[in-house]
This record gives sequence, C-alpha cells and structure tokens, in this order.
Amino acid sequence: MKEINVIYSSDQNYKKYMGISLTSLLENSKQYFINVKIIGLGITDSVELKQLEERYSCSIEIVDFSNWLDRLNLKKNEWDISISSYARLFAGDMFPKLDRALYLDCDTIICGDVYPLFSIDLSDNYVAAVIDTASNDIKEKTGMDIKNPYVNAGVLLMNLAKWRRNQVSDKFLKYIAECDGRVFHHDQGVINHVFQGKISIVDPV
Repeated sequence: MKEINVIYSSDQNYKKYMGISLTSLLENSKQYFINVKIIGLGITDSVELKQLEERYSCSIEIVDFSNWLDRLNLKKNEWDISISSYARLFAGDMFPKLDRALYLDCDTIICGDVYPLFSIDLSDNYVAAVIDTASNDIKEKTGMDIKNPYVNAGVLLMNLAKWRRNQVSDKFLKYIAECDGRVFHHDQGVINHVFQGKISIVDPV
C-alpha cells in the first residue's frame, strides 16, 4: 500500500476544524496509508483522534509545538493570528525521517485524491505551491524581488530533505529577527521571502 505523509498544525481553538479537514482527507485517501503528523499547541491525544486512527487504519502523531516556541522572537503585529501557524517553519527539524510531506492548513477541505501531488517535480526547490494574489507592494513588504511569484502557504508540498540540508529553520529565524519580530504576512511572508526563486508553481486546477 502506498504511503502519504501529511502535516497539520493547530492550537486548541482550531482543533475541531482540523478534525473536519483530516476526516475529508482520510475519506478521499482510503487506498493509501496516511501518516499524519500534527504540530499541536495545547492539543493532546483524544478519543476522536484515536477513533479516526481505528476507522481509517492511519497513523496520527502529535508533536508539542510549545517545545519550539522559545526559538521564535515575535512581536505583536497590526493583525494577529494563532502562533501555531508558525509551526510549519520547523517541520524539517521536527520530522527528521520525512523527506517529502504535504502540509495542509487545518481549515482545508479535501475533495479528491491528493496522491498525484506527490509526483510533482520539485527539482531543487524547497516547496511546491499555488500562486496567491499579491501586489508588488506586498512583495516589497515581504522583502521579495517583485519578479518572483508569491505563493499561498496553506497547501505546500515540502522538500524536507532539502530544508534540513540547507538549515532553512535558521534562515527563517534570521529573517524574523531582521524584521524585528514583525513579519508582514507572518509565516507565509517568511516562506515567500526565504524560498523565493526556489518554489515549484502548481496549477490551481
């Protein structure tokens, strides 16, 4: 049976939405073994997650994000999001045995087979993602060359082997520090800045 590695991140407030997303993934992936990694903030093993494991014969592992928070030096931005959104930045270090994984935002609904995404040619790129709507002003605020595409970080095919080889978590933290802890577009801005020029673009349809 083919195996798929999928990563979520969530705090307690978004846990129920993540459960809906995860169920939609599992319902559309019954022909595969799904290896689910949840980077959780305040989330522990629950009856519901155990039931999903039993029903779909998948593996669900929770990694406590609080153990990584001291590496972040963030300051309150003009608008706020859950700090658990930054968890994806450490995926390469958190899961040293995974070379490639699909990251999904916890509010993503899966309506079809995700396995073909794993055949995307990443070449020497860090991630594969869909272009987001971003003006040149947004790119400049993210410290990007306006000629480079700006992508949405809600669905990412991650080349985690390359993340580890190039120690990208250190690059992420360096950029956050350069922004004095106030990153435009938060972790999505970090990903677009650090990975610019090294992103495989995916057709949204």
